[in-house]
Amino acid sequence: MNIRKGRIDDVDKVYRLYKKVSQTEGGIARFEDEVTEEYVEGFVKNALDDGVFIVAEKDGDIVGEIHGYKIGIRVFDHVLSNITIVVSPDFCGEGIGKKIFLKLIEEGKKIEGVSRMELIARESNKKALKFYESLGFEIEGKMRQRIKNSKGEFEADILMGIIF
Repeated sequence: MNIRKGRIDDVDKVYRLYKKVSQTEGGIARFEDEVTEEYVEGFVKNALDDGVFIVAEKDGDIVGEIHGYKIGIRVFDHVLSNITIVVSPDFCGEGIGKKIFLKLIEEGKKIEGVSRMELIARESNKKALKFYESLGFEIEGKMRQRIKNSKGEFEADILMGIIF
């Protein structure tokens, strides 16, 4: 397993990973048809330009990815936001998520002026919430009925942050 900074030429492999993960209910907050090459290329470029982009690579395939970036508004210039993590369902439970998340935190701390990271997670994803708390993130708020899942049911999103 190779954990490394992502590159622009990783877009195709990350796209394939996101397509796979989007087929799992409760994974990323996008339906499969919303995962486009343009979407992936957009967040990769944002993370490369003003944030962090980390991948986990095994046998030439990207099996995990995490990114976060500044949103381009000066009053939020100290915040690494839009943090999103995906791990291939074939490799869940192997510690890949923790490894790439710790690398994101390490690299994020190196960005001049960044003192906060934030993410949003589904309230129903108890495993993820516990995982983020184990990394030092704290629950800061709840956005009721923010997600409408594939069954038409509403779910809350939980805002989490870490300050360093």
